Amino acid sequence: MARASPKRALKGDEGAGLRVGPFEAARGLDRPIQRPERVHVNRLWAAAAIAVLLLTVETSQSESLADSPIGPLPDGWVWLPSEGIDSWMVIFHDKLSGACVSMDAAWPSVVKPIAAEGAEVGTANGVRYHRRRDTKAKCRGGEALEMSFFPPSQTPEPFVWNFSADLCTPSQRERGEDLLLRRGRIGSGNPASPSRTRLPTPEEATGIAVGTSVSDVVAKLGLPGDSSCLDGGGFTVGYALTHGKSYREWDLRFDARQGFVSAKRRHPGY
Repeated sequence: MARASPKRALKGDEGAGLRVGPFEAARGLDRPIQRPERVHVNRLWAAAAIAVLLLTVETSQSESLADSPIGPLPDGWVWLPSEGIDSWMVIFHDKLSGACVSMDAAWPSVVKPIAAEGAEVGTANGVRYHRRRDTKAKCRGGEALEMSFFPPSQTPEPFVWNFSADLCTPSQRERGEDLLLRRGRIGSGNPASPSRTRLPTPEEATGIAVGTSVSDVVAKLGLPGDSSCLDGGGFTVGYALTHGKSYREWDLRFDARQGFVSAKRRHPGY
């Protein structure tokens, strides 16, 4: 299971900002969101995160899973958006090893990069990074990996790209480091900007056959609004599904081989 992203920097009065996630944004399809008088919309959220997370369910598989934030992925890897607040968050999952890597990219005022002191400093594909390893992973004998990348930028406040993962086996360590240090083109990706035209239905989610690949599920339902790594090499993805004139949040679970396991409503009590 991937570790939580390195500490995020919080500035000012958190109550002054409106935190809008993909499920809240989806709600706007049927009724307006009541916004407080003081609304802070981070530049990244406005320009990038909404564009990434509010993806159409009618987009094709090649459009949805091929456009990775770090360029073309090696065979076996897929990427899925996660729910970020003022940042661009995704996970990368490898069906060959079960490795799951979390990414959180934003300005330094939003995410805290790994400090150079006490970290391994190097470059990968021309991008400077700080890498920290820790044996206190959630799996016995595993390695907790955290990396911050600093791609060259013409802007005064360049993005920081944070990655984290619990790599539990030699295969996961090899595949995870190959993705980040050799295959990935950190800083090369740009958010896509299709628009959502409808929400999937609960019947579509519960009708998915066990073992169906996540690529086929995404081709049917569109990219999810949330995703997270699980212990044991699997992961979950979250969808906003129709519920009358509103919506409900559902979690779809996948195993280490990226096969569908189950669909469950996140908050069944309402």
